Amino acid sequence: MVKTIDRTMNIRTFHQKIAGRMAGAGLILALVSGGFSGWYQNRILMNEISQKAVLVMGQLDKHVAQVTQTPMWQEKSRLEQDLNAFFMDSEWSENLGQFRSVDIYNNNFERIASVIDPQSPPSEDLNNQKASASLALKANMTRQQDTCTFQGVRYIITATPIQVTGIGTMAYVETIFSVSPKVLSQARMAAYWSAAGVFIMILLTTVILFPVIMSLTHRMGNLALNLLHSNMETLEMLGSAISKRDSDTETHNYRVTLYAVSLAETVGLEPLKIQGLIKGAFLHDVGKIGVQDTILHKPGRLDSEEFETIKNQTRFGLDMVNRSQWLDDANQVVAYHHERYDGSGYFAGLVGDEIPMVARIFTIANVFDALTSKRPYKEPLSLDQTMEILHKDKGTHFDPELVDAFSGIAPALYQNFSCRDDHSLQNLLSVIRERYFRDHTVIH
Repeated sequence: MVKTIDRTMNIRTFHQKIAGRMAGAGLILALVSGGFSGWYQNRILMNEISQKAVLVMGQLDKHVAQVTQTPMWQEKSRLEQDLNAFFMDSEWSENLGQFRSVDIYNNNFERIASVIDPQSPPSEDLNNQKASASLALKANMTRQQDTCTFQGVRYIITATPIQVTGIGTMAYVETIFSVSPKVLSQARMAAYWSAAGVFIMILLTTVILFPVIMSLTHRMGNLALNLLHSNMETLEMLGSAISKRDSDTETHNYRVTLYAVSLAETVGLEPLKIQGLIKGAFLHDVGKIGVQDTILHKPGRLDSEEFETIKNQTRFGLDMVNRSQWLDDANQVVAYHHERYDGSGYFAGLVGDEIPMVARIFTIANVFDALTSKRPYKEPLSLDQTMEILHKDKGTHFDPELVDAFSGIAPALYQNFSCRDDHSLQNLLSVIRERYFRDHTVIH
């Protein structure tokens, strides 16, 4: 009886996840790198523009220093006319920007000339920025510079002492310079194209690398599946060897595994735990390898000393499966399938829910197959006789809830599996194996 269940991550979904993550990572990296490149390029260009503007203002400072040595220095109207002529330089206006206001003060901080662009006079915010620079100049007597942006226009504000060789400070100049919108637009467009170039380059790199990485992950997946098949073949071979040593056939391992998986699915056991259940079902008697043949094949009832000896099979089996990391999840079945629900079993004397769920499930499946199968020392019991024994031992040998759940599926299991030959049972197990090991192989 095979039941459809929810699937955890398998090889196929792993590849899909890798593809999704690569696409997402490539897009995020492209966006972040492109954005950073655009921001950094814009910053560099803005610094270059500011440096060029500072050079223009330096020329103004030199011009004012020269003017202080001429007669117009004392005539406000001539001084302002001279400044206007200086500002009309078309090269500055077209290629960089223009002065919005210039104020010249004597060495007593008395304003002696002022020129303001009539088309776009400075706003109150700009004048406040200039006043702050002026206060800093008076406090430190060194050149002050500030950069700000208002309504999308970049402004450079300066307050500079004018030094004349051999005389000292002759004047102070305060300026507001606006960078040309055309220049700013060109700088932003250059930054945009820089960002777009980086974005496209990283995106193309991701697209080029994508098939290479996916090919490698497919190869890795195939190698993992090949290794899995080899492990499963070894598991079945070892289970078969154990059965033959115990005068049994592979049929017992096949049937008990199918019974156990069907019960596990019925109670909703997680797929990864069912993997451990399947491994443990094949290896549940692996510890019998360490038991002497005289005890293992004794035709009569075991005495107390012999029974204590055969109980060591669980310790032997646990020691063997613990040597393999891949078989680590099989140890609960190997170690605890002889525990009893009331605590009278071995090897740890666990009680009730202390016994791992996979071991409680397997115990029912194992006893059910043992009772309904023909053995050299007994004839098979009927389904009704077997279920009567299971119900009688609810709460002592078996988990009552699991017995009740098994009662609902036992007739169909008995009809489908009890009389099948090894080959057909092996084919059914192949389906189970594909479901729980191929489709539920977890990639770490």
